[in-house]
Amino acid sequence: MSDTALIVPDNLSHNVLARLEEAKTRLSDLANVYLVTEVAGQSQATLDAKRRDLQRFLSFYQHLYGHDRPEEWFVSVTKAFPEALAERTAGSGIAGAHLCHRAAFCPLAAP
Repeated sequence: MSDTALIVPDNLSHNVLARLEEAKTRLSDLANVYLVTEVAGQSQATLDAKRRDLQRFLSFYQHLYGHDRPEEWFVSVTKAFPEALAERTAGSGIAGAHLCHRAAFCPLAAP
């Protein structure tokens, strides 16, 4: 899964429009845009938690479809993820925390 690692670059002079264009073909690229534009500058613990939660979603999506292209990212997938995560992490509170991050990430997928 190293090809979908979520890396937040230190350079804050990124070209958001170019990054969004690149992100149209891979959810992992879209997640990186979200991390750079919405999360960068927050505490390291917040950045780590959001990166970890998004990586879990990307793993779920890739396991479900065998790719990370966004064209099959439907509301039903978004709703199924916390349920699947809750089954694996019963009682840990991770699924609830992820919903907050996922709600912020979703608007970036809009056309």
